[in-house]
Amino acid sequence: MSDKMSQLISRVLLFGIAGLGILSVIMIFSGSDAGIDLGLRLTYIAFGLAVVLALGFGIWSLVTHGKQSLPAIAGTGAFLLLAIIAYSISGSEVLPGWEVMGVTPTTSKLVGGGIITLYVLLAVTVGTILWSEVSRFFK
Repeated sequence: MSDKMSQLISRVLLFGIAGLGILSVIMIFSGSDAGIDLGLRLTYIAFGLAVVLALGFGIWSLVTHGKQSLPAIAGTGAFLLLAIIAYSISGSEVLPGWEVMGVTPTTSKLVGGGIITLYVLLAVTVGTILWSEVSRFFK
């Protein structure tokens, strides 16, 4: 991206954020509740725009720096594979007390898969830290 284009985008985003900030302050001090609805809608729009820009930048970086992105692609693929395996081995049982809270078998399976993924990633992290410290000790 050219320097002039990045400066233009930076200025547009800066003025947009400043404008939203000024609008938010005006809505807060106006004293009416009508501004809350507008503020929430603006927040949703800003969040959606941020998500689209973040994903777009990631895809653009992946396309422009293909060879350098292979470790990131491999890591993302490994994480997705781990999440799929964890979801597939997690249980879908629902205890009687959970039904009152609206827990379904699908919800139970998703939560179980998330917990298994967390445990595996935690074990890998602790193992990596221990391996690093022990290998550094013997060097």
